[in-house]
Amino acid sequence: MNAFARWLTRLSLLFILVLAGLGGLEGYARLRHLDRRTARAIAVSGQPSSASDFQLLPLAYLPRVYTLTDQALTTAWGTCRFDHVGRTILVLGDSTTRQTSSDVAERSWAGLVAQTLPDDVQICVVAEDGYHPVDYAVLYAKLAPLLHPDLLVTMLCNNDLYDIASRIAVAENGWTVVYEQPSTTPVYPPLWQPWLWNHSEAYRFVNWRLAELTGDSVELPVSGRRLSYRSALKTLIDSDIPVVIAYLPPISEQVAQDIPTAMALAWLKARHPVLHLDLQPPIEPLRRTPSDDVHLSDLGHQRVAKQLGPAILNALAKIPRHQP
Repeated sequence: MNAFARWLTRLSLLFILVLAGLGGLEGYARLRHLDRRTARAIAVSGQPSSASDFQLLPLAYLPRVYTLTDQALTTAWGTCRFDHVGRTILVLGDSTTRQTSSDVAERSWAGLVAQTLPDDVQICVVAEDGYHPVDYAVLYAKLAPLLHPDLLVTMLCNNDLYDIASRIAVAENGWTVVYEQPSTTPVYPPLWQPWLWNHSEAYRFVNWRLAELTGDSVELPVSGRRLSYRSALKTLIDSDIPVVIAYLPPISEQVAQDIPTAMALAWLKARHPVLHLDLQPPIEPLRRTPSDDVHLSDLGHQRVAKQLGPAILNALAKIPRHQP
């Protein structure tokens, strides 16, 4: 074998090794799901939405306590039967409904309101961390034909009043972690290659890390459809039953409302009455933890129930009792 042939052989072997190395790196990146490093974890939650054909919903994840049979729905707030002869209230919520100081459903505002309802009323609560009006619209479409609710109730907060990206629920260390892709991601301009960005998860991760470490970055819009809070809320508002909507502001002594939230609230109030919950000071005892300005303590849930409860009872009073 002459020198040229040996050189060509070595070059071919080197090329194969480089390709194998790059393939291994890309395989590792996909195995480790490195794209998730740029996503935002919005919840550590319950079961993935594939428990059975009957339970299958177009949701990223189901509540941690959720059982749907051909006869009833069971959540952390109890069981609601589909053949209930009285009136039914359907409550759809997120972590502001689910989380309390004690993590006991009966001490949430929905659980407290349930204790004040007439005997003929069943209240069905479906709430989970990270849920959004997009999820409420999906849940309503699935559950309304089964429960035949007479009244729909939901409580919104600031993070419900913006469009969201598609989410994915991933099992990690025994938990279900829910990720939402951000609307933009930083890229490192000196190494920017669109083809590699579109096809290589390893390249995206390296590029993102260089942008983060060097501070030399440009925000690149993330492709993908955003899910509209307006379309979802309009679906609920336009349902054929009465709807009670409450708005929970940040749990803070001084609430400085940002312009997008103010505009979203104005849009909503122009289409449907909104009960703006008033959290009177002192504020700190109303927080689930001292630094948490989103989630309510048990006392906070009591304050909300005292305001939201009468609104629900007033709406319920306009709905005739069902004849057995």
